[in-house]
Amino acid sequence: MTTRTLDARTLDDIGMMYGTDKASAGHGYCHVYESLLWPLRDEQITLLEIGVWEGASLAMWREYFPHAAIVGLDIDTSRARGDYIEGTHVRQGDTTNDEFIREVINEYGTFDIVVDDGAHIAAISQHEYSLLWPHVAPGGLYFVEDLHTYWWERANPAGSEEWLFDLARDCIGRGDSAQDGMTHTTDIESVRFSRCMAVIKKRG
Repeated sequence: MTTRTLDARTLDDIGMMYGTDKASAGHGYCHVYESLLWPLRDEQITLLEIGVWEGASLAMWREYFPHAAIVGLDIDTSRARGDYIEGTHVRQGDTTNDEFIREVINEYGTFDIVVDDGAHIAAISQHEYSLLWPHVAPGGLYFVEDLHTYWWERANPAGSEEWLFDLARDCIGRGDSAQDGMTHTTDIESVRFSRCMAVIKKRG
């Protein structure tokens, strides 16, 4: 039997090498990601990231998950570096367009991990979530980054964070609906908030 040897570098090590702002020199999200994702590192998963830019984080995911399908979406992929996105699947399109999202879903099926690093506009993120969440695999994780922008009045109206709080309330208050007699059910296992990030986990 062949034993696989995983890369000893941390996600932050790889992120720093490629210069993604998810690493500790930027927002410092890598430690949150790794705390949740390291058990999947050697698995054949599908990861979808909204927001490509130059492709630094796609390159990071590609190295961290050597057996994964890494999919990136952006309305403009012209900035993406060929060496960063090599070996990944980049699709250009508007994620506010339902037909584009349906095309991506039809192409790739379900997603084990979704990372929203796109427009950072609450209404857009909420709409993307509503379309993609049904296609997140059981036990899968949905990350929404850069929530500090929800408090930027030039980008988001007051209260833009409420859609995420509503998901948490739904999980806390209605998660045992079959037991307490309520007719509403939820497939959300947990909603976790950390600095500038929310993580929604689907029930397994």
